[in-house]
Order: sequence, then C-alpha cells, then structure tokens
Amino acid sequence: MQNTLENPVFLEGKGLHNGKKNKIIISPAPINTGIVFCVKGKQILTNYAQVLHKPLCTCLAYNQNIYIRTVEHLLATLYSAEIDNAYIYTNDSEIPLLDGSCIDLYKSIKAAGMNSFPNAPQKILKIKKTIAYRKDNRYIKTCPSKTFKINLQIKPKCGYQNYNNEISPKLLIDECIDARTFGPLYKGMLAKVLTKFSNTPCAQGANWRNSILLTKNRSIIKGGLRYNNEHVRHRVMDLVGDLMLCGSRHIQGYFETYSTSHEMNTELLKKIFSDESNYEWIIT
Repeated sequence: MQNTLENPVFLEGKGLHNGKKNKIIISPAPINTGIVFCVKGKQILTNYAQVLHKPLCTCLAYNQNIYIRTVEHLLATLYSAEIDNAYIYTNDSEIPLLDGSCIDLYKSIKAAGMNSFPNAPQKILKIKKTIAYRKDNRYIKTCPSKTFKINLQIKPKCGYQNYNNEISPKLLIDECIDARTFGPLYKGMLAKVLTKFSNTPCAQGANWRNSILLTKNRSIIKGGLRYNNEHVRHRVMDLVGDLMLCGSRHIQGYFETYSTSHEMNTELLKKIFSDESNYEWIIT
C-alpha cells in the first residue's frame, strides 16, 4: 500500500537558518513518485545523492544555487503521517521552522486527509550487514534487524540523554513529534552575527520561542521544556528524517548513534548503498 495527501497543504514561516519567511505547498502525487521537492521549477529527489552539505541541517540541492534546507523535519513528519508520495513546491530555500518541532507540520498534513492505494507495492530497505561511520569519538552504525529500531545518544550541555526504541509512526506521534530543536546559546548568537550576510546564514530564525537554548546548566525556552529529555527526542525526529533519504519510509534495520550529525547520517547512507551486499530491497 502507498499513501498520498487528499488535499494540498499551504504553510509559511521563518526558516531556522535564513530567518526569512518561507512558503511551501505540499501536494498529492501519483503512486511511485516518492517525495519530490520542486524548488524554483526544478525537481529534487529525496535521496542521499542530492545532499549539499550545509551546517546544522540537511539540504537537498539541484545545484549550488537551487536548494532547500532543513528538510529533515518535513521528512520525519511525512514518515509519521505515513505519506509515501508528495510534491513539495517552493520558490524559497528553507522549510518553515514553525514552533521548532514537527507538530504543526503534522497537524496540517493530517487535516489535509489521505488517499490510500492498497494495491500499490511497498519498498522495504533491509539492512544485511553491520556498517558504521565514525568521526572522532562520534559514530552512527547500523546492523540487521527485523524491525526499524533506533538507539540514539547525545551529550548536550544539559547532560547525557539516550532514546532506545522500536520506531513507528505511532511512536513518533506519541513521544517525539512535538520535541523542539536546540543548540548552545553562545554558538547560536555567534552564528547569527558571523553569518548574517554570508551565502550560508545560520540560526537567523532561532529564538527562545522556537528553539531550546542551552547554557552551561540550563535549557531556556518560552514556557519551559515539554519533556526532560526533549533534546534527544528531537534528535530522533532528525535521524528519522535523514534516513528517509534512502528513498523509502519502510526500513528493517537497527541504528545506533552517539553525537551523530546530519552530515554523518548522510555519510552512513552513502556507505550502505556503496555495496549491494550491504542491503536488499524487498517489494511487497
């Protein structure tokens, strides 16, 4: 079975990094389309091979000048909403941040309704070998599993956090979808100043209403934290969104990470698909 939206979704809001108003339209798409970003008239497939590395986000690009940043939040939301096929239209360069989590994206997509195609085939990515990508003391690795599992560890300024669970749309909706993005306060302020007029602005749209700001011993956000471990829950959404760059929302594999990044997540996907013996596509 494959699913798409019943009606288009219109969203706008500031980007986390460019700080500008960004508008997107999420539209229904035919069977076997996948998730396709249509940026300034150019189509960009949701695939690890389309990644253009930019700091603190996942960016998909047609070329150096036509790209869309911070796609991980939207891709994780489409996974949670069980959407296989959609077009995302925009003339801007970033997905709106909204409240810093995926909850508003999810509510808008669910309100649009769903069209299901019961006879359409499903593609399942099955991991067949243990594969790892490391950077200093940080790592992300995967190994075979009958289900989709994540064991994610981070160590922000607020302390060590771990999230270990079998992943499903329902789980993310119940436990992770409203967890907001975060980052060190001093790094955010520095990025705002140093990149304001650069070709790759960072954190221009971040503030204490949409981002958890980390100081030495505190997490600062308007209204307080939604969970004591909100930080790691958001990182789970980030990782799920990045893993959708495999080309399917159906995965059989165990993923373990320590202080991974968007770039590291993409590099792991490249390693997986560099050798056909690492994986198998199952069509059901």
